[in-house]
Amino acid sequence: MLPLWMVLALSCFASGLNRKDFVNENDSISPNIVFIMVDDLGWNDVGYHNSEIATPNLDRLAMDGVRLEQYYTAPVCGPTRAQFLSGKYSIHIGIPGNILACHRSGLTTNVPTIADKLKEQGYSTHMIGKWHAGFHSESLLPTNRGFDTFRGHLLGHGDHYTHTRKYNGEPYLDFYRDAVPSNDSWGRYSTEIFTERAVDIIRTDESDDKPLFLFLSYQAPHNPLQVPERYLEQYSVMTDGQRKSYSAMVSAIDEGVGEIVDALTEKGLYDNTVIIFTSDNGGDVGSGGSNYPLRGNKGSLYQGGIRSVGFVSSPLIARPERSVRDLIHVTDWLPTLLHIAGGNVEKLDIDGVNQWNTISTASPSPRQEILHNIGLDKTWPRRRNRYDNFNIRTKAALTVWPWKILTGRQSRNIVYPNPVTNLRRWQEARWNRPKSSAEVQLFNIELDPSESRNRASDKPQLVNRLLDKLKEYEQTVMPSVSTRKTALCDPALRGGIWGPYT
Repeated sequence: MLPLWMVLALSCFASGLNRKDFVNENDSISPNIVFIMVDDLGWNDVGYHNSEIATPNLDRLAMDGVRLEQYYTAPVCGPTRAQFLSGKYSIHIGIPGNILACHRSGLTTNVPTIADKLKEQGYSTHMIGKWHAGFHSESLLPTNRGFDTFRGHLLGHGDHYTHTRKYNGEPYLDFYRDAVPSNDSWGRYSTEIFTERAVDIIRTDESDDKPLFLFLSYQAPHNPLQVPERYLEQYSVMTDGQRKSYSAMVSAIDEGVGEIVDALTEKGLYDNTVIIFTSDNGGDVGSGGSNYPLRGNKGSLYQGGIRSVGFVSSPLIARPERSVRDLIHVTDWLPTLLHIAGGNVEKLDIDGVNQWNTISTASPSPRQEILHNIGLDKTWPRRRNRYDNFNIRTKAALTVWPWKILTGRQSRNIVYPNPVTNLRRWQEARWNRPKSSAEVQLFNIELDPSESRNRASDKPQLVNRLLDKLKEYEQTVMPSVSTRKTALCDPALRGGIWGPYT
């Protein structure tokens, strides 16, 4: 007769489950987690989506792992990061729009972060790169939000070499080592600095007895379009200067990811590591990105703004080398990663759901709907119309698979062409494109991923049901945490350094 442990092992292997799903909670095999988030990467900006940009390391990881082909984020940077850290929808943390430097906005301290939760599970936690989750108070800094270490910048963007951001036309330093400003990286390219820091943590982390959680948040390919010359060489045939620089920035990220994988392998950690790669929103077409064939741009609630590149790669995945077309949202990472870390996700007060079985074993996703956002602008008067259950002048979007409803006037409403086909002409005309005239739009995004056919007039009953859902969500909206702009943020008041000012 087989011993019990062997029976359990064979049973789990046969059902496609990961060893993590049946070991007892005292068995310290929690996987290392490397979460890589890039900034403004478009749908059409990775090789495995048939882009002309060379991303061999990302392609290999994605094809060996699980490609998330219906993965959604916020349309802009700050809310995506806040949702990732908290596991909550933007409307439930008071961050419906971007987190602005001088508006005292950010993820409030009464909301625990994913780093807090993983520390409770015994993880060593490290943050690298772009924070953009609030900094007006010291309590909002990464090292006070669950991270043991931090190396990077606090604001949403800045110069990739000087690590400065302008205020009233003057550049001021935005670069930190933990909670201390530092100018020791001046003149070095941000992507290379952040890669080097990640590799150093992997190779020298003194917490070898603890599993590792590394949140690497690259600043690229967000503008300004800056990159070392050596990355430009392979794109010499490109005629569009923005696309050329943007492509080179993506290649620098790809090289960095390859170095991180090499470091994990050399340290003997790769076989027990889960690597997640995502963008924080869609690409900025005005800065060289491409979301083709999706409609819209960064900042838009169309697919091009919120349907983001994402994959998971790990030897711990039971059924790798496939794509997932189930709905997955950025809020889902907290419960998913907490689950594989051995934590209890049953009593969490969050909007995210545990997607590990969907990712690892191809089980159906527990998620069938995503609230993309509800604007908090209450100044729009309600018009008389056939919809009484939700003010359709409110800018909002909701997906209940396979249908997606949008209300309010949506901007940047075209499908930008493949960059190979005269992107410059479209970029020059992009701001002259009118906003959508329809205040209710309904798309079957399974059959019409480019959102080309508005079905709202064809399906009034479905529209009403979805508006009812938006109304239910609207009743749970938390007031915005953002305040009016204040001059107290002026870095000149603190010796020329961006930092806490309240």
